[in-house]
This record gives sequence, structure tokens and C-alpha cells, in this order.
Amino acid sequence: MTGAPGTRRSWNPLSRDSDVSTRAAAVGAVLVLVIAAALLATATNDSPDADPDPASGGTVTATADYVATGAGDNVDSIAFWEAPDPVDSQMFVTSKDRSLLEVWSYPYTADADEQTPLTHPCLEARADSATNGVLVDQETDLLYVASNFSPNVCVFSLPDLTHQKTISSGVTYGLEPNLALITVPRGDKRLYVSDDTLVYIHDASTGAKVGQFAPAKGLEAMWGDSHDQVLYVPDENTRTGVYAYTPDGTTYTRDGETVFGDNAIFDSDGEGITEYTCPASGPDDGGGLIVVSDQIDDAEAGNDYEVFDRRTWEYLGTFGLRLPGGALVSNTDGIASTQQSSPQYPDGIFAAIEDDSSVAGAGWDKVLDAISEQTGTTVGC
Repeated sequence: MTGAPGTRRSWNPLSRDSDVSTRAAAVGAVLVLVIAAALLATATNDSPDADPDPASGGTVTATADYVATGAGDNVDSIAFWEAPDPVDSQMFVTSKDRSLLEVWSYPYTADADEQTPLTHPCLEARADSATNGVLVDQETDLLYVASNFSPNVCVFSLPDLTHQKTISSGVTYGLEPNLALITVPRGDKRLYVSDDTLVYIHDASTGAKVGQFAPAKGLEAMWGDSHDQVLYVPDENTRTGVYAYTPDGTTYTRDGETVFGDNAIFDSDGEGITEYTCPASGPDDGGGLIVVSDQIDDAEAGNDYEVFDRRTWEYLGTFGLRLPGGALVSNTDGIASTQQSSPQYPDGIFAAIEDDSSVAGAGWDKVLDAISEQTGTTVGC
């Protein structure tokens, strides 16, 4: 689904590019064969316990365009900064066992693209502190980094990486503090810091703590959706789905529901979460996808990335990632997205942690094609 840089597409699951009719016919033919095979299997299989999850029939994968292995140890989370000129953009990767932040220059494909890691006393509040959560506020060109075994969220300016301030929730965070951001209607920004069973809420501008709440389930990763004013929190431990909260931490309800996804969808921990927003470039209209890492620590099975409709929370299916050599990406903690069009990635990048060691990044065109093939429904903007 490659388009010209800057091309805008409107969310329409039934329309994409000029070859829709041809692809629809092909998909229809494949579905006929699949249905016939399924009927035959049903007739010859006495087991009533066949897994209804479509992913169990073989997850469709997208092949990564790059694998970035840097100075970090036990890497965890990813964030992109979109420079005015796309070739000046950067990728940041946290290191859960070292007090540094990996810094990568576009296009992230070569060892030479790794820059000197970011280190600073703020990131190392004590000898065993290391980086875990990271986010970029694209509107203010600020980088936020949360360190474990530390009371600090460290804020740096972009692109010069100058320390601007330190935000504290008044506690020492545990192993996996993570971050999210929501711009509330009056224009203020709320920074969210997760800490095992609690979420601390701060005024991002002043750093002041303005609240806290305890989500229904244990957590690490979060995603702030400013368009819909909702904070998404995957259940990290018990496979019950993704929980939704208002900016102040109360339960968010959509069409009578407060959670989506369950143990029929998630095979393992709900970890990283990100969105693909529509239109592909330009002001967010509320359409698109929510993608959640289903953290499968099995190199042969590979990690699942569960996909939901952003407007309806409907489950759309799953996809996987392959490394350029053919192996499956597995054991994914953080995931990240940039939709900035660039010469090498016209539709942006979907990036995922590969087994605590590196970042695998694939063009969104490949990922959308994989989702479409897996679900039998054309998706994109």
C-alpha cells in the first residue's frame, strides 16, 4: 500500500488503491478454498476443542526493513522524533539494565546510524538505575525518559538532548515505569507514569503531580489518545484485555464497554501499545488502528501483534514480524509508530522490540498489507 509521500487516505476498510477488485476476487477465491478445507477438517476431526482464533491457523507476517542493535542491555521501549526534514528524524530506545538511552539517526539501518548514547546524572539516580519508559512530545520537541529504581522522569529538549527538568512522583519507581501523554481540551498536557499497580498523573509543563489512580489490572505500558481523551492500559499479567480510562483516571466507557480484548485473543502478556491514526498524515480524525504486543517468548512461534479498530474497539486480527534473515520477532515489550513519510519509508514505520536485544522496524505499508491478508478485510487510511 505504498503511496506518494504526504498522500492522505480516508479510513475505509473496503477501499484501497486501484487493484481492489482484483484483490477482492483473489481473496474470495482463497476464502472458498479455506472454507472447504475447514469443512473437511470438521468432518474428519472428532475434537470439539479446536482453537477458533484465526491466528492459530498461521499468522501472516511482515518482514522488517531494519534491525537496530545498539549499546543498550535488555532494551524495552521505543520512541520516534519526527524532524522537520524526515532524514533528520531520530529513534530512541531504552535499556532496562543500563543507565543510557540509545540514540539512532534515520534511516536506522546501519551500525553507523547509532549515535552516542544519551547519559545524564538524572537518568542514574542510584547505581542500579536504568532507563525503561520513553516518549516524545512532538508538539513541544521534548523527550521524556523514566528510569527504574529512581524517582525521576528526565526531560530533554530535541534535537540537542539538553536536560530541561526533572519530574518526580515522590516515590522510587520499580522495575518498569512507563510513560504516556494526553493533551486535554483546554490545551494542557497530562503526563502519566506507570509503576506496577499505580499510575501517577502530572502536569507535563510544570511537572507538578496532580493525581494518581490504581488501574483494574497490573500494568506497564500505556497509550494516551488525545483525540478521544482516553488512556489505554493493557493488562500485563492476566490476559483480560485493554482497559480504558479518562484523563483523570476514572473509567472510560464506549457503547457500554470499558475494556476490549480478552483471553480468547491474548495468548500472553499485554505489553506495548500504539496507534495508527487516520488520515495517514494531517490532523487526527479519530479513525485508525490500535495495536498491542501480545508478548510471546517463543522464537519458533513468534510474537503476536493484536489489532483493534480504533473507533469501535472491534478485534480485527493479528500479524507477526520477521527479521530479514527469516526468523520471527519474539518476546516484544515496547512497540512504536511514526507515520512521517520519508524517502525510505513512504508510509512511516512500525517498530517492535526483538527479544530484549534490538529493534525491528517495518514500513507501515508492509504491516497494513499483512493485517489485510490476515483478516481478509482491506485496512488502511
